[in-house]
Amino acid sequence: MFEQQKSELDFDASRVLPYVGMGLLVLVLAIGIGIATDTRGLSLFYIWILWVALIVVRWQVHGMRRRREVRGFADKIGFSSIGPALPIEHPFYRTSLRSTSPLRNAYAGQVQRREMLFFDLSVGSGKHRFDRSAIALRGKPEEFGTLQFGPDLVTEEADGWTWVYGRRRLLEIEELNELVLEIDGVMRRDEV
Repeated sequence: MFEQQKSELDFDASRVLPYVGMGLLVLVLAIGIGIATDTRGLSLFYIWILWVALIVVRWQVHGMRRRREVRGFADKIGFSSIGPALPIEHPFYRTSLRSTSPLRNAYAGQVQRREMLFFDLSVGSGKHRFDRSAIALRGKPEEFGTLQFGPDLVTEEADGWTWVYGRRRLLEIEELNELVLEIDGVMRRDEV
């Protein structure tokens, strides 16, 4: 089932330690460059450049890993990529998920002859920007079963579609899988 997620205010060492490690690495490299070149003014500039480069590389690696995981999950359940946008008439634009950023890792398919899609997107801008995952089903909220009531999951309806998404986070692949399996199980029970 779903684990309780930490709120933004809770300390999460797993999120902080990579940045501390990168900072220490950059500091050591900058000191080495400063000693080797004997130019202390440029060493601060090198520190800044290396810090930014390491953050960008870490962000890109995380994005590539997420894309690979989501693509593998989509292939496993027989979904196909739908690209970075939905048609403007799609009910997505009448939900609180609407966003100006393009969708990422967006896949669509069918579960028990029902349209379903899932994707990642960014909400907000600047300092208040965060990533979020959503899974949608053309159907009623009951078809998600009890999993829609996870500790930080939100359920929303619009024009015959039901959306389930994490409040301020990406859904893990295991969570997406559980939601798909729950929908499949609920629909199979209803057929009997």
